[in-house]
Amino acid sequence: MNKVLSRTLKLGIDIHAQNYRVAYREDEKPDPVEQEMSPEEFLNWVKTHVSQGRRIYSCYEAGPLDCTLHLDLKSLGVCNRLIRYRNRENREDKLDPLKYSASELLDITCALA
Repeated sequence: MNKVLSRTLKLGIDIHAQNYRVAYREDEKPDPVEQEMSPEEFLNWVKTHVSQGRRIYSCYEAGPLDCTLHLDLKSLGVCNRLIRYRNRENREDKLDPLKYSASELLDITCALA
């Protein structure tokens, strides 16, 4: 008998230059899991879960990638939220990164999904 896979996977992705810190929660399990992956490993990991029929929700702060990862995730069928802020103090169009951790981004994903 096959083990039933969780149907929903929620991700918080903290982007760094060489790797991604990913916090994730399956269905409504109380404890999230956190792990570090290269960008290539991450996209392959997501592809595996999508191919297993999981519905995936994710969130990350734009930063240096802007919308590149967002478009990659959308093309895989992932419901992704991209967080981007403007510096409102001096009304410039510069990004004002908030530097969320992977677990904080997971909390945002869980609240929005």
